[in-house]
Order: sequence, then C-alpha cells, then structure tokens
Amino acid sequence: MAQAATSQTAAGVAVPNCHCGQPSAFGYVVDGEWQWFCRAHRLRQWSADACVSEQEAAHARAEFFGFEETRPPDLQELVAEYGGYDKITPEAWVEYDARMMAWQARRRGHTS
Repeated sequence: MAQAATSQTAAGVAVPNCHCGQPSAFGYVVDGEWQWFCRAHRLRQWSADACVSEQEAAHARAEFFGFEETRPPDLQELVAEYGGYDKITPEAWVEYDARMMAWQARRRGHTS
C-alpha cells in the first residue's frame, strides 16, 4: 500500500498516512509488510468494537473484504450434517474444498 504523506504517532514516530489520506493510528503486518490505517479504516474493527451491533459488524466486514460472504465454510457444520467426520462423502469434501478455496481467494482479493 503506497502512501506518500506521513503523520506522527503519539510517540513521535513518523508513519505513512492511511490510504484515504487521513493520519494513521493503527499499524498491522499484512502479507509480511506493515500497513497503516486511520480509525475509520483500521482492520478488525468489528471485533474490537464491542459496542457495535451484529448488523453493523457484518456491514464492516463486507465493506472491508469487498464481498458479502465473509464467513468461511464451517467444517463443524459439515461434520454435523453428515453425522461424523468419517461419514463425510468424497463429493461433499470436493464441494467444501471448492467453497473454502473461493472464500480464501475473495478474502485475499484475488477474485470478486
């Protein structure tokens, strides 16, 4: 994420501004590199802000990831559906794996 301008943190450290141009306050290691975000765009705000409703949290996840389905396929649901891990059919595994791969690609921004 390339940002031209920088701002000072409370500790006096210069950090790149958020991609929106606002001063950054939250830094995260994303794909091995530090990325900086303002309060509005910080990562994981839906889990950090306990005061938001589930609807607001779902909207924030969808806005950040760029797609509505932000929950990965649930292995526990699959196990429960078939009545045990050992009873899951090969066809069900193929479908589950395809859904997981699609979810991971969307989460990483490789497809929409």
